[in-house]
Amino acid sequence: MDRVTNKYKIMKTKEVRNAPSAEQKKLVALEAKISDLKKKYENKKTKLDQSKKRESNKREGNKAKNTEIRNQKRTKVQKPA
Repeated sequence: MDRVTNKYKIMKTKEVRNAPSAEQKKLVALEAKISDLKKKYENKKTKLDQSKKRESNKREGNKAKNTEIRNQKRTKVQKPA
């Protein structure tokens, strides 16, 4: 019985007891990689969405400026007549 208790103590101090198997270690590593890839994908997706919003806002702003300029030109032309 002393051998068993000694073996248990040694395994516990070396963290061999209840340690994950090789397959479990691989699974944990793969899960970590997948979560990292998901984070990277989400970051890229949000950056693309933000840049698209900026571009559409610029276009809308340019459209508004152009219509203002056209309206000003029309009013200037119409005043002398």
